[in-house]
Amino acid sequence: MCSILYSSSDFYKEEIFNQIAQKIQLTETMKKLAEKRYETIASLIHKNISPDPEIYAQGSFKMKTTSKPYESEEYDIDFIVEIESSYFEGLTPEQALTKLHKLFDTDLYREKVEIKNRCLRIKYANEFHMDFTPVFKKKDIIMVPDKKYNKYTESNPKEYMDWFETIASNYNKDFYNQYTEKLETIRSEIEELEDDIFVMKPPLKRAIQLIKRARDVYFHDKDYSPSSILLTTLYTRYTDSSYSTINEILQNVTAILLNMGKEIDATNPTLKEEDFSKVWNEDENYYIYYIEFIRYLSESLSNLNNKNQVTIFQKLFGEKIVNNVFEDRVKYNEQLIERKGMFSKGDILTTSMLFIINEAVFSGIKAKANTFYAN
Repeated sequence: MCSILYSSSDFYKEEIFNQIAQKIQLTETMKKLAEKRYETIASLIHKNISPDPEIYAQGSFKMKTTSKPYESEEYDIDFIVEIESSYFEGLTPEQALTKLHKLFDTDLYREKVEIKNRCLRIKYANEFHMDFTPVFKKKDIIMVPDKKYNKYTESNPKEYMDWFETIASNYNKDFYNQYTEKLETIRSEIEELEDDIFVMKPPLKRAIQLIKRARDVYFHDKDYSPSSILLTTLYTRYTDSSYSTINEILQNVTAILLNMGKEIDATNPTLKEEDFSKVWNEDENYYIYYIEFIRYLSESLSNLNNKNQVTIFQKLFGEKIVNNVFEDRVKYNEQLIERKGMFSKGDILTTSMLFIINEAVFSGIKAKANTFYAN
């Protein structure tokens, strides 16, 4: 038996959070395309560098927390190129990046590749850009070229990933046990709808997708946007294993960050020398805008407990994508509720579905024609 009973409002918010997160992540088609692009680039690197470098994914692509940037088609996909230290001998960070850049001086890549601060960026218009960071190993860490500081800085993406995955997988399953139980009722009755429920992910991964999307919307016309690695680290560090839902993580961790202010620990938990908030000391505006964003997020999330939730979702994550989610859910939910005898009166999931329909109708959102299945 589950130890906590959740309200229809909990199910409603979780359903919408999940659907928004699902729509802003890489589709299976995009993943396959990215893998194909990666294989071609990796093959070029392997052919030209000896001994063979190790190439592996890092960041949101590896963590499965990709989030489509606001009003942009390009996802950001990060890779590490771990090369023998002799490759970097006598080279400044800029020279090391330039050396790798020369491999791409071909008709296929010449117009697509540019040198960034710590990596080479290969852009595929309206698809994604791939960042390849050349590094070398020093004991148990890697050294990353940094043009801005003209030095090689320490990092450890593999250990960071292990830390993140451990915390992401350690959460209270009460909510999703209840939700899955309700979905099984639907799936046993309506076979053709079984693949339409949102793909399950740990709530922390979904929360981070949404935080990054909210940041992109908020900073669309502003400077000093906080980095993804900073937000990912903070929300992971202060997530408690007792949390069951995306909403609990978003509300509770955001409140912690707001209360702690600049005293928050933003260092890499697996490498204390790496401080993701050091830019706050270099330019105070980065901290000022970070805390303004956290305050705005906290207030918006609190207001989701009131009326006009659709408007708040729109402001947080973008009007177009939120409307698309509600259009889909209204069509889907109407079809489910029309099935006689599936739900008992007052069933919590049915109430949640009605909640979504009522909110959509209140906001003038109608079901999208032919989105799901024929009657």
